Amino acid sequence: MAESKEKSDAAGAGSMAAALRRAQPYLDASWQFVGSVGLLTLVGWWLDGRLGTRPWLLVAGALVGLALGLYSFLRTVLRLAAAEPKMRFAVRPPPDEPREVRPRDRTDGGGGWDPTGDDDGGRESRDR
Repeated sequence: MAESKEKSDAAGAGSMAAALRRAQPYLDASWQFVGSVGLLTLVGWWLDGRLGTRPWLLVAGALVGLALGLYSFLRTVLRLAAAEPKMRFAVRPPPDEPREVRPRDRTDGGGGWDPTGDDDGGRESRDR
């Protein structure tokens, strides 16, 4: 019993490591984005302090960092997406007949979702 638990733990750790390896390029791209925004914002803040132009160089640094970071991020992600094999998703054909959705019977004391959209659970239409 203990051996099977150890094997399943090892398999779980291996699958987690494989998932992190696959995600690493995307994580790097996101860190590049954050770093460029943060670095250029700090440069703008520092230049504002030196030149006395508060807050214009800070704003300019943030905007330039945002633009460059977004460009780098999208370029990296699109390059990675083009390199990966295309995934195919199974599409379920539509049913022959649409299903009828009826409100739940509220006499059983259960709540739940009311597909009619009114708060009274459809009682108003039944009371008429």
